[in-house]
Amino acid sequence: MTTYVQAPQDGAFLMREVDWAFRETGTLKAGQVYHPGTVLAQQGLADNVVVAADGGNTGNGTIDDATVVTGKAAVLGAYVLTALDATHFSVTTPNGNNLKNAVVGTEYASTHLSGFTITAGGTAFEAGDILTVTVAAGTGDFVALDPAKDDGSQIAKAILFSGQDAKVSAQKAVLVTRLATVDGNRLIWPEGITADQKTAAIASLATNHLLVK
Repeated sequence: MTTYVQAPQDGAFLMREVDWAFRETGTLKAGQVYHPGTVLAQQGLADNVVVAADGGNTGNGTIDDATVVTGKAAVLGAYVLTALDATHFSVTTPNGNNLKNAVVGTEYASTHLSGFTITAGGTAFEAGDILTVTVAAGTGDFVALDPAKDDGSQIAKAILFSGQDAKVSAQKAVLVTRLATVDGNRLIWPEGITADQKTAAIASLATNHLLVK
C-alpha cells in the first residue's frame, strides 16, 4: 500500500488569531523553498563586510574581509582601527565606543567583530595608520531561523502563513507576526536547534504577543 505524506497546509499552525488583518507581507530571501509554519527571522546585516586601508597609511598590512565575523553586538557603520604603534591598534565602534585593542598577527575576538587577523605587510604600520571595517545593512529579507548566525537570522520574528518557492528569486509572502496563538508542534524549526535555542526563539516571538503553545 502506498503511503502519502501530506504537506504542511497554509495557516494550519494557527490556534487563535485576534484578526487576520494583523498579518503582514514580507519578502523571503532567495535560495530555498519555504513551507507554511516555518519560523522566520529577518536579516538585518549584510552577508559580508568591507575592509579598507586609509590612503595615507605608511604600513601596507591588510585584513582579509572574508574572515571577519559580525557578532551579536555588531552595529551598522564603520569600525575604525587606528595604529598605536607597529603592532597594536585601537578599535572604535561606529557609535564611538572603544573595544579592546587588536594586535597584529593575533586573531581578534569581541562581541562586535571577530575571526580576523591584521596581517603585517612589507612596510610596518606607524602610529595613526587606519583600517576600517564597514558593516552594511542587510536586505531586510526574511529567512528561516538560524541560531548559528549573527546577522539577525538568529532572532525569531515571524511565522510563514503560506508556502513560497523562492529558490530562484526573492518572493513576497504573508507572515504571522503578532497577536496570535500557534501550535508549536506544527511549526517548522531549523534542524539541530537545541532546547535552549528554541526557548529563546519562543520568547522572542512572545514579545509581539505571538504565543507558541
